Amino acid sequence: MTAHTVPLLGAGTPAFLTAGDVYRRDTIDATHYPAFHQMDGVRLFPARAVPPAAAFAHLRLVLLSTARALFGPAARLRWVVADFPFTSPSVELEVWWAGEWLELLGAGLLTPRVLAAAGWEAAEVGSALDDAVAAAATGEVPPPAATPGGSSSADAAVAAAVRGPVVRGEPVVGWAFGLGLDRLAMVLHGIPDIRLLWSRDERVCEVVRATAGDVAEAVTRVGEPYTRDGRTSLCYRVTYRSMDRSLTHAEVDALQARVREGVVAAMGVRLR
Repeated sequence: MTAHTVPLLGAGTPAFLTAGDVYRRDTIDATHYPAFHQMDGVRLFPARAVPPAAAFAHLRLVLLSTARALFGPAARLRWVVADFPFTSPSVELEVWWAGEWLELLGAGLLTPRVLAAAGWEAAEVGSALDDAVAAAATGEVPPPAATPGGSSSADAAVAAAVRGPVVRGEPVVGWAFGLGLDRLAMVLHGIPDIRLLWSRDERVCEVVRATAGDVAEAVTRVGEPYTRDGRTSLCYRVTYRSMDRSLTHAEVDALQARVREGVVAAMGVRLR
C-alpha cells in the first residue's frame, strides 16, 4: 500500500488504481532492489450486501483473471499466505518463472485501522476467514474451467455477489493489492535480473571518457534491456562534440572504433 491509498479513500473514492515509484530497504539480488515501480488497487463494498468472504473471493478472481490475461491460461500460479501491516487476511500471488516461484503481488482485505484513518466504518471480519484463506492457499491454482461464454459459472457467481452502492456512514469491507511492475516486466520480457532495469553501467562511461576525453559530451543508455537466448542487449548513445572546432566524420569514426574495442576488452561483451 502506498501513501496515496488513505487520502484517496478519505476523499470518498471507493475504487481506484495508482502507480508510482517505491523506495525501501531491501536486499539487492536478481529479483529484489530498493527502488521499484508498483501499481496499487483498492475497492470497497457495502458490508450489508457483501460479506468479507465474498469480497476476498472477488479479490482472488480479479487477480487470477489479470495474471492469466498477462501470462496465458496455462501459467503456473499459486497463492501463499502472507502477513502485511495494512491487510488481513493477506496473501501473495506467485508465478513459476525461470525454474522457481516468483512473487508478483501482495493482497488482502483492508484492516479496520486503514479504513478508520480514511473515515470509513469497517465491518467485522472475524478469524474464520483467516482459517479459510490458509486452507485454500495450498498447492498450485488449477487451470480455469472455461465455458463457451468465456468464464466459469463459479466466477460469474463471485462477480454477482459483490454488487451494491458504497455509502458513507455505513460499514464497508474492502480489498487492496500491490503489484510489482518490475517483476511483471521481467516475466513478460524474459529479463533475468531486476538490476538491469535500473543499470547505468559506469564502466561504459569510463571507457568512453578514457578513450575520447572531453570530446565525449554524453553517454546515454537508450531504451529498455532486451533479452533473447539468455543474452541481454543494451544500447548506448555516445554524443561527440568539440568546443573549439568541428569534428569530421573520420575523426568520430576512429574514436568510436577505439571505444568499441575498449568496451569489449573491459567488459567482455559482444557488440552488434
